[in-house]
Amino acid sequence: MIALHKYLGILLVSSCFCYVTGQRKSFCYYSSESQYRRGIGKFVPSNIDPKQCTHIIFAFANVTGLDLGKMNWNDYGSNGLYAGTTNLKQKRPGLKVLIAVGGWVMGSAPFIDVVKDQNSRSIWVQNVVSYLRKYDFDGLDMDWEFPGVRGSGAGDKFKFSSLMRMLQRAFQEEAWKSGKEKLLLTLATAAGSHYIAASYEPKEIIKSVDYMLLMAYNYHGQWENTTGHHSSLYSSNIDKGKKRELNQIWSINYWLGQGMPKERLIVGLGTYGMSYTLKNSAINGLGSPASSGGRPGSYTGEKGILAYFEICENLRYKGWRSVWIPEQQSPYAYGGDQWVGYDDTKSIAIKARYIVQQGLGGAFVWSVEMDDFTGSCGEGLYPLLNTINKIIKPSTVPLPTLNFRSQRPEDGPGGVVLPPQRKPTINQPAAAVRSGSVDFGAFVGVTTDDTTCPIDGVFPDPDNCHNFYLCVITGRKYTRYHLACPGNTGYFKWPAGKTACMWRRDCPL
Repeated sequence: MIALHKYLGILLVSSCFCYVTGQRKSFCYYSSESQYRRGIGKFVPSNIDPKQCTHIIFAFANVTGLDLGKMNWNDYGSNGLYAGTTNLKQKRPGLKVLIAVGGWVMGSAPFIDVVKDQNSRSIWVQNVVSYLRKYDFDGLDMDWEFPGVRGSGAGDKFKFSSLMRMLQRAFQEEAWKSGKEKLLLTLATAAGSHYIAASYEPKEIIKSVDYMLLMAYNYHGQWENTTGHHSSLYSSNIDKGKKRELNQIWSINYWLGQGMPKERLIVGLGTYGMSYTLKNSAINGLGSPASSGGRPGSYTGEKGILAYFEICENLRYKGWRSVWIPEQQSPYAYGGDQWVGYDDTKSIAIKARYIVQQGLGGAFVWSVEMDDFTGSCGEGLYPLLNTINKIIKPSTVPLPTLNFRSQRPEDGPGGVVLPPQRKPTINQPAAAVRSGSVDFGAFVGVTTDDTTCPIDGVFPDPDNCHNFYLCVITGRKYTRYHLACPGNTGYFKWPAGKTACMWRRDCPL
């Protein structure tokens, strides 16, 4: 039996369809600790608008020895944060919910024992698979910040490459054995050359990830003694030498230059600002002397960081002034001795348009609860995320399944479990759909502006039991892809709604 989600993951490799603009993604990080914030800052899963996201990432899970565990007292249970987040899939068909592990606060400490040797990596990987399935997550976002530094030995970056290969291999094996849709593996990736060089084997790591989530923010912050915009698309004239790399275009071009497929590169955009306390409130421009991070926000309560809704509250009610930085196409704001670089709807639209113009895979936001989810800024709900999505027009249609074949001795025994090869049948033209060296069926044809598709989804071919149709909405119209099941299998749909290509007595060759 070959479940049809594998068809939908692989889709079509043909002259007409490899990657279309309608496949861009909108990943939404959700920081679960926001449940503890006060007033309008308090945020729980029911505050998430699933229509704004193709993927939601729950941040974070804990690393407990060689397993995963809860981070919050109320993560588990039918009324817990996990269930509250994964249940959002019922409100948007095709929505994926992943869980992240790591983050800056967690650092390297718990991962050192995980990557210690092949056996520890293997145990952790299998426990991750079990944990994801147990709590109905659709994948893992690896957010170790960062291998090879912050207490992690220099050799750990090579062990990290092995861990990522082992995770991807385990996800593929589990999918083939269970018939379930493959778990996704994403990597929250460093954007600057210092951490990239210390933490990754770039050309190796990109082979293992379904999506790279490029953390294209925090280029500047409270660790510096002058003000700077933390998430600019372009460099600033105050940045000299290696600091000329501290911008999103440099980071994007670096990873593309390492071979990262454009359609799998997701650019991170901030819904928060990095703030400073000025040494002299009268000197308040870009590059002004600063003594420390800015004072904590009224709702988020963290030094050096302000949520977008806190910034616009300062602008609307506390006399702060916003200034546009022409060369960086981004704003900063100041009031008294406080200064913050941030994105508004104008600057974030510029970044979203760049993503579209460069043919990249989409955007992610850190994080949904830092956007104005209550509408207190007077720009509607989720003004930043809504602006991004109006431009990138995200779709839940999956990309082709990752062509993952990489394996090294340090990854341990075993290999990706794949069905045997077969010879083409009469239903298969030469342009077959493939993943690696395995044949998954044939592309038969395509109809644009189709009028027969009822909704998005998979439907049988009434004239041939071996074939089926995939209907995909693009804009306001449907494109219908005609596919053939592999070998001697036929399209089948159970009463419960699950579809597959499987052997059928009533569907002979």
